Amino acid sequence: MTAPKPTSDGTVDRPTPWADGPPSRYDLVLAVIPLTLLAGSVAGLVSPLELHDTMLAAGLVAAFVLADVLFRNPPHDPT
Repeated sequence: MTAPKPTSDGTVDRPTPWADGPPSRYDLVLAVIPLTLLAGSVAGLVSPLELHDTMLAAGLVAAFVLADVLFRNPPHDPT
């Protein structure tokens, strides 16, 4: 990420969150895992399904996503 740069009028030009390009696949995985667990807990609280059943399903989905990113499509050096 780039550092903020002062401008000629005294304000600071802050870079956008995606100044280095769009989020990578691994950034999205880091967002998907907690969102999956959050969705499982919300589903367990608002649906007639048991909380432990929805959390089990959400945990399995999160584990599959993690296994995919670690073993099937691991990070590689872009050079």
